[in-house]
Amino acid sequence: MLDKRVEKGPECGAFCVTAFIDGEDVVVSNLGNCKGVLCRDGVAETLAPPHNVYNLDERKRIVDKDWMIAEPDTNVLKFTSDMEVLVLATDTFWDWARNFCLISNSLR
Repeated sequence: MLDKRVEKGPECGAFCVTAFIDGEDVVVSNLGNCKGVLCRDGVAETLAPPHNVYNLDERKRIVDKDWMIAEPDTNVLKFTSDMEVLVLATDTFWDWARNFCLISNSLR
């Protein structure tokens, strides 16, 4: 049985998505309902899924930790010439402006 808070849905929360470029490394981390999307050669690539109760693996992780989680997903990429755009935003934004719409519009 799901925790009553999961059935009801989240009432509040916090999020953070960051990007740091260090020489040839691009480090992107997200925690909470946000994500980074990278455009490579015109194709949108989600760097990590948002942390929310709609993601079944994340839901289990949230409930198992009694709703107290401060562990971000972090990706370290090598900077390459095919990287065109990196957008960091909340999942509310992504719900509204799907990855492909944002990327295609930003390249015009």
